[in-house]
Amino acid sequence: MGYRTASLQRGDSVVIRLFGSGLILLSACLYLIGEKKACRQQGRTVQDLLSALENIKTAIRWEKQTLPDSIDSQKKQKYAGLFFHKITLLLQSNMPLQEAWEEVFSTIKPVEISKILCDISLSGDSTFLQDQFTFAAEGIRKFQAEKRAEQNTRQKLQVTATLCGAGVIIILLL
Repeated sequence: MGYRTASLQRGDSVVIRLFGSGLILLSACLYLIGEKKACRQQGRTVQDLLSALENIKTAIRWEKQTLPDSIDSQKKQKYAGLFFHKITLLLQSNMPLQEAWEEVFSTIKPVEISKILCDISLSGDSTFLQDQFTFAAEGIRKFQAEKRAEQNTRQKLQVTATLCGAGVIIILLL
């Protein structure tokens, strides 16, 4: 009877170790999926911001809209609309446009995009404003190109490091 109990305990131990190893690998995979999703979301937001800048420039140039009205019309953007909604609310609370713009965009990520957006000067005539939005859009496009170039390498390194780390933890626990 003692031999049979010891045998069952060893078998249970193997099952628990395999289950734990599976959980470690699952957590590593979930981490990688979360990182990829966050990266994708950030890319969509940046693309939406780029589109909004182009729309504001067009509204100022061709539709002769005021800057606050053209900013307000960007609330419908799927990923970046919330930023423009916040600016509109701050304007309604009598905050100056430049301060509202900088307050909202100083908090976004990536920091490089935040800096580009906060560097936009929102004073001057329509030609100056168009130039500001054109320059910012070019800066965002340049950032996107650089980010795409390094993103594949970064993702491969991240996958390798995560799975190697999970493997080391599994080996140490077994």
